[in-house]
Amino acid sequence: MDCMVDKRMKAAFLGALGLALAVSPVLLVFVPQRAAGTDELMKSLPAYTQYKCLICHTTQSPTPQLHRLNPFGEDFLANGKAWNRTLALLNSDGDRCSNGSEIGDRDGDGVFDDGEEARENSNPGNSADCTAPISQATWGIIKEIFNQEIRQDMGLDPDHDSSSYFP
Repeated sequence: MDCMVDKRMKAAFLGALGLALAVSPVLLVFVPQRAAGTDELMKSLPAYTQYKCLICHTTQSPTPQLHRLNPFGEDFLANGKAWNRTLALLNSDGDRCSNGSEIGDRDGDGVFDDGEEARENSNPGNSADCTAPISQATWGIIKEIFNQEIRQDMGLDPDHDSSSYFP
């Protein structure tokens, strides 16, 4: 009798194992999964917190089945998955901003430009998104140019009157 129970238990176990093996590939196809390596690859970029997966992919939640790369993602892959000067100087998405300008690291050294905070200015993989950053120093220069013009128009000596007319 014990032998008969052992055979039944073995048959039940093998049946369950066979079912599990048969069903697991189907589950892998239908259960959403993140694309492999995405988090580690994002961390190799100077900034990725604003656009996350959309920096390289055409979807915010890539999976092994749906992981198409955008133009920046293709260039990142072709560049050996490395952020450097070569990738920073490219304009992957064809807008008027370099990848480095969009990421906030124009020279590709991994250090943000002009003390900018660690976040993207725009998405280097989206041709409709090109925001050129203006640093505090640059904005100060622009304001001074306008103030000099206003002082001249008012007949004041632009070199000696330090009044600010443009906030």
